[in-house]
Amino acid sequence: NIDSSLTTADSDYVMHIINDHKKRLSRRQLSICALLSEHYPVQVICSSLYNAKSDTSHRTIEIYGRIADVKIAEFVYQFLDASIDRLWLVARAEGAQPYSKASFIDGLLSGFAETIGKANQTTALVVTAQQQAKAFAASRCPRTSRVGIKTKRAQHYSYSLGLQAGHNLHIPQTIDGHSPRALPTGRHRKEIVC
Repeated sequence: NIDSSLTTADSDYVMHIINDHKKRLSRRQLSICALLSEHYPVQVICSSLYNAKSDTSHRTIEIYGRIADVKIAEFVYQFLDASIDRLWLVARAEGAQPYSKASFIDGLLSGFAETIGKANQTTALVVTAQQQAKAFAASRCPRTSRVGIKTKRAQHYSYSLGLQAGHNLHIPQTIDGHSPRALPTGRHRKEIVC
């Protein structure tokens, strides 16, 4: 972060699109995006992309930031998205009989956010990187609005199982042998820019 803060230029910032070719983003996708915006030095914006071949629009996730930070954020997004289904199947196979998958997912992401918040220390350089990513996103998308994710009444048992699974979830090491560092800014915010 020290090296990049000294040499960061506009050319170091990129926007990466995650497109699942769906007409809407799921609640879990929105929650993962909120977690990334809260804890990593990137800005995540939900947008739409027109497909002329099929004459349809797809909802997309755009990640803005420095090249390395965007790669890490995409890695974490894919890891969490895959982990949700895997851990849900594990919880069911162990005979725990969770009643609500939505509550389990909310608990899992909250537990993961708490874990990365405790494991890291906030540095001014990382916070600055997050602010720069937001400024870059604002320069590319000046007309954005903030939308909250609707709060649902959680099924306590399923949420607790998810929370425990989230506390035990650790990001695997990347190719270079290091785990990506998160930006710990406290609680898991239930908002994302759309």
